[in-house]
Amino acid sequence: MPNREWFEHPTPYYLSLTSRVSAVLQGDCLNTTSSPTFTSLRFYATSTARQLPRTPLPAILEPRRTMHMLRYDDGDLSLTQFEENDIPEYAILSHTWEQDNNKEVAYAEVMSGTGQGKTGFEKIRFCGERAGKDGLSYFWLDTCCINKENKAELRRSINSKFRWYRNACRCYIYLSDVLTRKRKATDQSPEQTWELSFQKSRWFT
Repeated sequence: MPNREWFEHPTPYYLSLTSRVSAVLQGDCLNTTSSPTFTSLRFYATSTARQLPRTPLPAILEPRRTMHMLRYDDGDLSLTQFEENDIPEYAILSHTWEQDNNKEVAYAEVMSGTGQGKTGFEKIRFCGERAGKDGLSYFWLDTCCINKENKAELRRSINSKFRWYRNACRCYIYLSDVLTRKRKATDQSPEQTWELSFQKSRWFT
């Protein structure tokens, strides 16, 4: 019987073996589950499984969970990567993407210090300033906090978004297609107020 150290650092052969043991236990290896051969295999698999130490697979086999955070300081924008067990308090932005995605500021543009002239930079500035007023140094939004060129990171980030929104200290909503002018006494039509544009905002679709 291999020692515990061997199980704590499993080889591909060991992983293959445990998969086969699991398959035998579930009756997936043979069509005739009542055959003497299957009975013997099932007994062996059950005995072997009971002897295996309950040791979790090493962290190297699990995807590294990280989160990129934005910081907006007097007009300067920077990205910092945090391990998921060491994430500071942060704000998060709910918004709609520009119909032309090229108008959004991308991850690479933040890293290179460009993109300030794009339409999408306004929502970044809004979120950064709003977070600062609420005493939060970091914030997150999906346009530029995910390296979409890295497919593994993109997949993990998509799967983590619900948790990131849930754990945020503040969630701001940016409605780029809603007018902010308040109703005036001289307004004759609701089309001149923010209520109508709010009702038609893309954010609700």
